[in-house]
Amino acid sequence: MKSIATVVLTLFLLCPAVGAQEGGEDLKKENQELKRQIEELKKKLAEKEGAAPLAPAAPAAPAAPTIAPAAGDAPAAPATKPAEAPPAAPTQPRAAASPEKKPTPREGPREETLLGEVVVTATRSEASLRTLGSAISTVTGAELRQQAAFEAVEPLRSVPGLSIKRVGGRGEGVIVTTRGLANVHTLFQLEGFELNSDGGVMLTLDTLQTDGLSGIEVLRGAQSGLYGGNASAGVVNFRLARGEGPPRGRVSFEYGSFNTQRERLAVQGGDATFGYSLAASRLLQTDGPIDDEDLEVNSVLGRFDYNLSDRTRILAIVHARGDEAEFVQGDAGARTAVDFDTDNVGQKDILVLGLDIGHWLTDWWDAHLQLERFTLGQNSFDGPVADPFGDRQFEQQYAKGIAHLSNRLYPCKWNAVTVGVEFEKQDSAQIDISDFPAPDTATARKDEASTTSFYFQDEVNAWDTVFLTASLRRDDFESFGEKWTYRLAGAFRIERTNTKLRASTGSGVAEPQFFQLFTPGSGNPDLQPERNRAWDAGFDQWLLEDKLRFSATYFQNKLRDAIRFRVLAVPPFFQAQNSGDADIQGVELETQWDVARDLLLQDDAVAFHASYTWTDTEVVDTADPDNIGFKLGASLLDVPRGEANFNIHYGVADQWGLNLDVNYVGRRKTIDFATFTRGVEDEHGKLDIAAFYRLPWLKGLKAIVRGENVTDEDYDEATGFPAPGANVLGGLEYELRF
Repeated sequence: MKSIATVVLTLFLLCPAVGAQEGGEDLKKENQELKRQIEELKKKLAEKEGAAPLAPAAPAAPAAPTIAPAAGDAPAAPATKPAEAPPAAPTQPRAAASPEKKPTPREGPREETLLGEVVVTATRSEASLRTLGSAISTVTGAELRQQAAFEAVEPLRSVPGLSIKRVGGRGEGVIVTTRGLANVHTLFQLEGFELNSDGGVMLTLDTLQTDGLSGIEVLRGAQSGLYGGNASAGVVNFRLARGEGPPRGRVSFEYGSFNTQRERLAVQGGDATFGYSLAASRLLQTDGPIDDEDLEVNSVLGRFDYNLSDRTRILAIVHARGDEAEFVQGDAGARTAVDFDTDNVGQKDILVLGLDIGHWLTDWWDAHLQLERFTLGQNSFDGPVADPFGDRQFEQQYAKGIAHLSNRLYPCKWNAVTVGVEFEKQDSAQIDISDFPAPDTATARKDEASTTSFYFQDEVNAWDTVFLTASLRRDDFESFGEKWTYRLAGAFRIERTNTKLRASTGSGVAEPQFFQLFTPGSGNPDLQPERNRAWDAGFDQWLLEDKLRFSATYFQNKLRDAIRFRVLAVPPFFQAQNSGDADIQGVELETQWDVARDLLLQDDAVAFHASYTWTDTEVVDTADPDNIGFKLGASLLDVPRGEANFNIHYGVADQWGLNLDVNYVGRRKTIDFATFTRGVEDEHGKLDIAAFYRLPWLKGLKAIVRGENVTDEDYDEATGFPAPGANVLGGLEYELRF
């Protein structure tokens, strides 16, 4: 760790702060040239659309240089996206950029992609995909609309390295694994604000809606060196767009299978000073795939931006959701054969409030204060009907507060340094009343934990060809003491062939959760955090004037002190323990092809996306040879060896569109809880279709339809929880512009 710190500190000292002033004249010339190019591009776009040329943009404040320019298309650019109309501070506030404002090669003409696709998750600041040493994939806002998926986790099936498992139907839980590592190893964010809660991401992602989202960024590999615990496998960031332009609204109503109805309302708009985007939705299902399975989800998602001055910006988000579910669990593979638990009822309420205040103290110093409040309240009732465990009532109140101060410094043109400090506190109070093991057995507990963190990141751009990033983080866990993690990433760009070679390595840590530590009977207060050491290497290749992109990555994870529940044949049936070590390796392949651009009619769009992940896992050390869930020499449970996704979209002049999505999941090892033995879950495939058509009767009116599992495949994503059969939802959407 000392050697890493020495290297990054040396790089920083080689580039004194006055370097920003020394290169001021060059930077001014570059900014003037960039503005000239922007005006030329605006004129070209206006001429192409048959409109008058756009007025010149208002002058912006002095801009700090980017250390990650795009592939040879433009000179060094300010951190903020220059094509945006409103005058701005040198950069957007952290996580304030929208993927939709920087279209990918699949979304627009060449003139709109001079800086390449821009992401913020890899470095906590805007950077081009062409310069990052990390493995990262994106789902654009256009793709979200084309797929017309309800839940935000559904589009993640197309991302290599991620595996999505639903524990039954909608509202019954979602398990997301990244490169073979469980839920707790992936950090989930909403526009840079955390969504992870104690107990896993199941409670916060199972009914998260796509309404209001502008895209998704998925960063894979050990990221604890920058993001701390819960990021040792990767980071998934759900993005929200900044409201811009004249006010406009959108309303829709859909109805379909399982007596499901969905209503949505969204408004947005903005100018150079203020932008707003707000989406509300209601999903009601009263006749689920298994008898008596009901679900209601009410959700509000909003983003608000305010430019206090040309150097100060404020970003605020709000996410409020209330879920109520009544569901049952059936026998594996039998959608309508109910064996037990026919009277489960659960409710949960989630509130996420986030505030990001960004300010340029000088032309080379950008500071951000980020505050977040996350609350989760849930209660459930499980009656005695068909249930050997009798009645059970459960209530929990969970809260997490985060204060995060980060500073991004630009000592010179080829270097950027980020220094941050973060404080997090979690509180959980719960009560459990059950008839097991004795009638009216009541347990109550209150838990809390806090973590103080400090991190340092250094980014270096050498001749616009070699890009290096190093980060080091110290987390001081209240329960487990001090933990150090790191990350190193590098990219080498071959401009002539439009190729990027990349590699990264890092360490990760995931602390045990409250229920693993303290649940009576199955908890274990002696648990230690899980550790992971990971590396990956791969390349990205752009072809056909950026219309075709191909990526390949090889990765390895070395998981140590893995926390698993030992399966017992007697009550309490499960007990958490540090079960041992496992090695994971695999290959990720991904290709994106904008087939039709410049080939067919100008307004036609044909986009193709495919991904494949091969994963091999092996338990290399076990603390308990009798634990069938973590058996020496065996594979990890519920990790498919192969998983693939194929997506194609065809649209005509934004008048109609058809989207086809095929998902394949290979065989995986699992546990048969009827016999408490290891088994195999068979491979399965799923076909989803979505389409829209703009109706000629009224401008802004279109018909939309989505069919899921249209071939009616019978399978279990999670053993014992059958997936819904074929179902269709369709309706009308109307957009009004003022």
